Amino acid sequence: MRPASNCAVSELFVLSLLTFAISACAESRSRSNPMGVVVEAGRKWEKNDAQREKRDAHAEGATIYDGEELHLEEANYAVLELGKSRISLNPSPQGQGARAVLHQLASGFSIDLSSGTVRIATDERDRFVIIADGIKVEPLRIGPASAEITCVSNAELVLEL
Repeated sequence: MRPASNCAVSELFVLSLLTFAISACAESRSRSNPMGVVVEAGRKWEKNDAQREKRDAHAEGATIYDGEELHLEEANYAVLELGKSRISLNPSPQGQGARAVLHQLASGFSIDLSSGTVRIATDERDRFVIIADGIKVEPLRIGPASAEITCVSNAELVLEL
């Protein structure tokens, strides 16, 4: 863990449905290098046995930078585009929200998932690494790939390929 003096919280947005805690370390890549964009965000819930959804126009279009922490409250979701890759971040099945940190790699990205569910689909050029509860998941070959990991609890992960 870096000392607090090396990192500074650059911005804190509290959106109507989605909360992004954005931090940038002085030693990491500059904020002038965006990784991607939020293409969809909102809240889903059930009411009277019907699925309901409300989109969050304030979060959609937000730029994602290296080292950003994404924090979703209970029923919120976000879909991100990083190059030709698509990432969906959703709350855990227990409704605990989701938390992940994104980092840029030389030929792709990594995501450190501490709660919730992440789905990733990439094309042949982007590589990805998912780190969840100390376990590292990445494709064996170069090419299109997809994966989904859910942090069920501190001792349980579910992986779907």
